[in-house]
Amino acid sequence: MQEIGLCVARRRPDADHLYGWALFTRGLVQEAGLAIHPDYAWDRHVNIAGWPSNRSDCIKIQQLLAEKSVGCRLCEPIAA
Repeated sequence: MQEIGLCVARRRPDADHLYGWALFTRGLVQEAGLAIHPDYAWDRHVNIAGWPSNRSDCIKIQQLLAEKSVGCRLCEPIAA
């Protein structure tokens, strides 16, 4: 998973480090009202879209995903 995360981070203009990743189901993303866009470069990675513009609404969704996901936080961030 770390390898996938680094490659994805390197493609993002705003990413400078990989801090970790989370594993959760497609159903949880849909339950949160978000859309899934496959990332065809990796079979276990998707892009999640449809985030609300309101910051507090985003935080609520992030908390829901965090509560119901399995996360892996790296002890030391890895430069992308």
